[in-house]
Amino acid sequence: MSCKRCGETLQFGDDQFVICHKCGATNTVEKTVNNYTYKSNKDIEKKSKRKSKKSLVLNLLSVCMVSVIVLLVGVQAFSGGLSDSAGASNAIVEEVEGDVIAGSEDNTNINTGIKYSKDTILDAWNYAMAYLTGTSKETYYGRQSTMTGSLVISASGIPNGFIPTQQFYTKSIMDSNKNIYQYTKSTGYAVVEAEVYANKESNTIWSINGGVKEKRSYEDYAVTEGNTPDGFPIIVSSDTIISSSVKFCIDKGYYKYTFSVDPISSTEGYVKKIQKNGESFTDGGLPQFKSIELEVLINSKGYFYKISRKEVYTMNAKVSIYKGLATCTANYTEIFDPDYNDKYISTESTKPSWELW
Repeated sequence: MSCKRCGETLQFGDDQFVICHKCGATNTVEKTVNNYTYKSNKDIEKKSKRKSKKSLVLNLLSVCMVSVIVLLVGVQAFSGGLSDSAGASNAIVEEVEGDVIAGSEDNTNINTGIKYSKDTILDAWNYAMAYLTGTSKETYYGRQSTMTGSLVISASGIPNGFIPTQQFYTKSIMDSNKNIYQYTKSTGYAVVEAEVYANKESNTIWSINGGVKEKRSYEDYAVTEGNTPDGFPIIVSSDTIISSSVKFCIDKGYYKYTFSVDPISSTEGYVKKIQKNGESFTDGGLPQFKSIELEVLINSKGYFYKISRKEVYTMNAKVSIYKGLATCTANYTEIFDPDYNDKYISTESTKPSWELW
């Protein structure tokens, strides 16, 4: 072994440090025994500190991830369906779509009377939402859908991609009596499972979230969760829509709306749920939404086929000695099974496997 400063040959024994007799430099000894390299205590201490710091960050992000994923449960208009095949087998060919021209005879829905253009997005949305929530008809036949999504969290000082992306899906069905059953499972950095059963006649909603059971009225549920399972978390109105465009898919007969809403006024109820579920790891403040973009496909009968949206918001994380800003980017795609349009769905289809309390 040679001196790291002057190159003088050194004599060493079992000590970890050797002082060069020529220049006085301190040299660290590394030697290998049974394929294991021994280093100085100083090197080990540095490595330990780096590991502890990384562990602290991982623990923080783990709590953050779990809390944020929990808030996603049961907040969608129709968060998922019982048919796993609803997505791929009904894929839409969008190569033939084109801009809808105002005044064209081809862009009027003969079932609804709505002329599809950038100025009629609210008419189309309200018509489809009324059917979805069961308020458009005296006799309602039910709906079911499947939603998939991803959540990406980044924090100040953390390299991009350091936190694993969280994936989730939700299955949901509303029967002809407007009862709803939802099942959500999220996997990735954390695993979260939740179930919701809403009984319209008794005005009661039962939920099991991470093993915690709750029983609430529709009104109480909406106060803490932002909306009921038959509602939609984002407010879409003439006051919240910022910009929009519409295209018509000639081959399949779908109308595609792309629009954005005001991130503040459209999330008045939604932020309450995020705040509630994040109270253990934030400073208690409301999340700050930065943007919300939606893409909606409506079929030839005026019903939703697909709702996709992208949300970006920030939260002030506060765990142990760590404080910092976390940015959450969520993408959702919900597909409504067209085979269940105007089809009777019995209450047995929404009955949960567990006993009500």
